[in-house]
Amino acid sequence: MSSTPATHARPRAAAGAPPPRRWRAVVVDRSVRAAARHAAGLITDRRLSVALATVAEAPAALTAAPADLVFLNGDLPELDARLVALLRSALPALELVVLTAAPQTERLRAALHAGAVDIVLLPAAPQRLRAAVDAFEARARALALPERRQADIDAARRGAPADALEPGLDAGRMAAAVRALAAAADGLDAEGLAARVGTTRVTARRYLAALDRRGQVDVESRPGGRGRPRDVYRLRAKTR
Repeated sequence: MSSTPATHARPRAAAGAPPPRRWRAVVVDRSVRAAARHAAGLITDRRLSVALATVAEAPAALTAAPADLVFLNGDLPELDARLVALLRSALPALELVVLTAAPQTERLRAALHAGAVDIVLLPAAPQRLRAAVDAFEARARALALPERRQADIDAARRGAPADALEPGLDAGRMAAAVRALAAAADGLDAEGLAARVGTTRVTARRYLAALDRRGQVDVESRPGGRGRPRDVYRLRAKTR
């Protein structure tokens, strides 16, 4: 197996702080040269120590120096399902990213059944490989928490920070919603939040629902107009 270290200096840790964790990633392909082509978008990532291996070398290489993350070319005819099974049994915490240039349904289904946490189409864009590492780190952080909320479990499952915004939501408006809730001792419903942050009731409801999924608010059903209940949201103390 051939190791490919990053070619630039890593950032210094603050005085007295532990150095940042460097994850070990292994790129597996038919040849080291082929693996190096896929690794080009990874070796400049300061978070990673990248190594290369052929399919034949992979079992011994990965068990001798356990990896955190493996990028495996899933298109290789010589790829044996027993290799993936061996890796899974020897390295249960290993995360597998499958690389493929043939996104047929059967190939994608096989990758998922093999336990792939991500599938990246070849040729892989560097930013897409970095996104795979981002997702891996988000899962690692969520799984390392001593106590986990539903939002943390969801983060581990989808590979995104627990506080990541859903598509269509704006970070500035979310911050404004949190401030408005913090200032409302008796809580706010969607209509009240909409008036304070300058948006529609439907949009305000989306932000409140996102905060609820994160576990940042308590929800109470109160009588509303025409006998219909309304949901009132109060920011939890630890979120203020």
